[in-house]
Amino acid sequence: MPKVVSMKSVLKISAALALSAMTAACGFSPLYAERGAGLQASLSGIDITRIESQTDAGYLLQSELQRRFQTGAASSYALDIVLDEKTLSEAITRQANTVQYTIRLRADYVLRDLDGKVVIDDNTVAITSYGAVPSQYATLVAREEAIRVASQMLADDIEMDLVLHFKNAN
Repeated sequence: MPKVVSMKSVLKISAALALSAMTAACGFSPLYAERGAGLQASLSGIDITRIESQTDAGYLLQSELQRRFQTGAASSYALDIVLDEKTLSEAITRQANTVQYTIRLRADYVLRDLDGKVVIDDNTVAITSYGAVPSQYATLVAREEAIRVASQMLADDIEMDLVLHFKNAN
């Protein structure tokens, strides 16, 4: 039995081929393509100092960045991160019970080279929320998950900033 190809499939394939041809012509290189040896060496040479926090957010952020950068090589850079955490009551019932919380994490980070010269000085903010339910355990789990997600969002932003810096420097 012959295979029937829809016009929609043909258009999708044609669009993908045209897009790939256009991006190749303009010098586009994917950010997350195979990381070159220079980029990976730069990232693995970042010493991430201990991040102080009121919750597990500092530990989670530091662990996530170390995992992503595969740290452990001889340090060429030091990354200092100061974390500011705020939990806000967002939805309050008539009985004065909070049923929705927002967690706001702000990371101020500074990347220094071996000489102490500031290479990057920036900040990023992650905002997540969670609901409070009658079960204290469920509320605690929701809070921990919101903190984990916010920490990963911060790690995403910091990683993107550092990758762009090192990619442009190499």
